[in-house]
Amino acid sequence: MAIAAPASAAPVTPTDGAMVTAYETVNERQYPSTTSEIFGTFHAGESALGLCWAYGDTVTDNGVTNNKWVALGMHRERFPPHALVPSYFVSAVYLVGGETGGVPNEC
Repeated sequence: MAIAAPASAAPVTPTDGAMVTAYETVNERQYPSTTSEIFGTFHAGESALGLCWAYGDTVTDNGVTNNKWVALGMHRERFPPHALVPSYFVSAVYLVGGETGGVPNEC
């Protein structure tokens, strides 16, 4: 299932987010989808600024099921207007702090 880039009513800024910590190593993906391009790895015990969360593919692991993904960064779209959009998504299933890893705002 292809997931479109999340639409945002207002630009996301670092002050909108919250620090998140992975309790298990997880892939960072371009979009909130298990089939999206892998940008990197967020390792167990690492912390980063979670900018916002978005609905995406449902992930089940370690007895937890969730369809919320947290954006750890931004990237420019390939095609005009080359907007800056949330990216580097990780499934919130692998984050400490509840169903959004403690990130309060939706992308």
